[in-house]
Amino acid sequence: MAAQLDYDRLADEGRAEFVAGNPAIRDSIVASTRRSQRLNAIVNGLQYVIDVVMLVSAFLLGYLARMIVPLFNIPPSQPDFARYIPTLILHVATTVTLFYFARMYHQPRGVSRIDQARNVIGHVTIASIIVFGLQELILKNTPWDIVDYPRSTFFYV
Repeated sequence: MAAQLDYDRLADEGRAEFVAGNPAIRDSIVASTRRSQRLNAIVNGLQYVIDVVMLVSAFLLGYLARMIVPLFNIPPSQPDFARYIPTLILHVATTVTLFYFARMYHQPRGVSRIDQARNVIGHVTIASIIVFGLQELILKNTPWDIVDYPRSTFFYV
């Protein structure tokens, strides 16, 4: 069976040689690709920003919950939140870095939300344990070693 002649060139639509030969379509595809790449860059940047905001919020809520939620003995007094800022910075930096190296920002398609939630919980727990050790190594005997962090703080954060 021989191929039919194509007088109106409709059979060429969607083929690479047709697109390459039509500058209007090629320019439209290039512009669409640039917009898509720009949108992907914005969304990727927003992932970091949202993670930082949520980690700071969780740290602040843990600070407030320590005085209200009776998981452990409620302390008679609590240092100002400003004294916890070096640990907060260490906590956020460590968690975001761990997420990056654990490829949490490079999720493949089709991953279950339950698997993602399990990974997030696991990596946040690991980052918190790392920060607990790092704050002793980095902040000990420095001007920022003002607060003696109780071990129960780990459960609130």
